[in-house]
Amino acid sequence: MPWMALLIRFSFALIVLCLIAQEIQAGRLILRSNSLFVGECRDHALSQRIELTLLDGHYFVLRQIFTHAKRNFTRDMTGHWRQREGGSILTLENAYGLYATLTVGSENLYGSFAAVGGGSANFAALSQAPYKPPLFTIMGTLFSVEKSGTYNMLQDGASERLFSVTGDALSHLPKADALFVDAEIAYDPTLSRIVRVRSYSHTIPERNFTKREISFADFAQGRMWQGTVGRTTVRCTFSASEDGLGTLELAGPTFWLSVPYKQEGAQLSFVLGKKERDVLRRAEAEDVLRILERTSGWVRDADGLVLLADKGELLYLEDPFARKSRTR
Repeated sequence: MPWMALLIRFSFALIVLCLIAQEIQAGRLILRSNSLFVGECRDHALSQRIELTLLDGHYFVLRQIFTHAKRNFTRDMTGHWRQREGGSILTLENAYGLYATLTVGSENLYGSFAAVGGGSANFAALSQAPYKPPLFTIMGTLFSVEKSGTYNMLQDGASERLFSVTGDALSHLPKADALFVDAEIAYDPTLSRIVRVRSYSHTIPERNFTKREISFADFAQGRMWQGTVGRTTVRCTFSASEDGLGTLELAGPTFWLSVPYKQEGAQLSFVLGKKERDVLRRAEAEDVLRILERTSGWVRDADGLVLLADKGELLYLEDPFARKSRTR
């Protein structure tokens, strides 16, 4: 009925206005890809420098440089980053068991960082520094997507992130369908370079993860979702109809629109017409437009919903009301 649709939209608008008011009061740093945060801490004779790089696709590189008696030891970790709890915390997690939580302030990140050798964790404040593409070590599977057999793809074992790769170091490796490597990589968003391979194996480690299956409609429908695109916070709801079709109601500070979507299994795409594109362009929300254009899939992440592109993550959405119910 028309009046019911109007009531739903009016309720959605009130919820959005309340959440925007809370965000303005919070005054937290909005985290973006291609950002670098650095800090230092010390525990007696052991000092630690922390470099946290946030990249596109919600991929992070955490580098810890330990110094003791003028000797350095470097440890790199990779995985997925999320800005959760209405922007108040940043989580770093990967498939190898890492789950770290940092507090997001107005300018800095705050958290505890474990020392090498199982020592006590030390508290540090990380401040933003000029971004530079990271050089880091990674363990993952190297393979070729072409019949030539030349290695050109690397999948990070900690996050399943795919990298297109090149480099002279690849020519010294034995030919195989795939190799598990411990390699040093110079990151580039289009074509990263393998600087050196520290070790390799023909045996690919098995990964045993079980995921609870749930339909998109059962998980996403009837909930208010919010996420951060650039410096903009967006709120949205999904309403499924039938045969995998539905409508996304999407709101930002200066726009509001409805976008049809198609969903089947793990696939998800939005159907954008000229009207929807014009609304987002007039609102200077090109980043949101690009996400809607590139979305090709979805995945559940605990209580969160992640929109996926062909080569990685596009947007992490969370349900702020589910968050509040957990804290009561």
